[in-house]
Amino acid sequence: MSKKLIKLTLMSPLTSTILEAEWLEVKTSSGNFVVQHGHAPLITSLANKKDLTIGLYDGTQKVIKVTDGILEVNRDSATILLTHE
Repeated sequence: MSKKLIKLTLMSPLTSTILEAEWLEVKTSSGNFVVQHGHAPLITSLANKKDLTIGLYDGTQKVIKVTDGILEVNRDSATILLTHE
């Protein structure tokens, strides 16, 4: 059985990166939650100066310190717009 992945696009003023992720752990001003394939669509702001953890398809994790940003989630993709590099 193949893994259900999320196409994750990370965009900042200087770069754009596309990753394949199994899950994202997101921190917002109203709480934390995990996004996986099939998640309900939403748009939310990310908590300032908090970590965003990405569970990659190969089993590793990538942690990004978010200064300021917005997350958009669809059923099989997510986009994170970071206002700072």
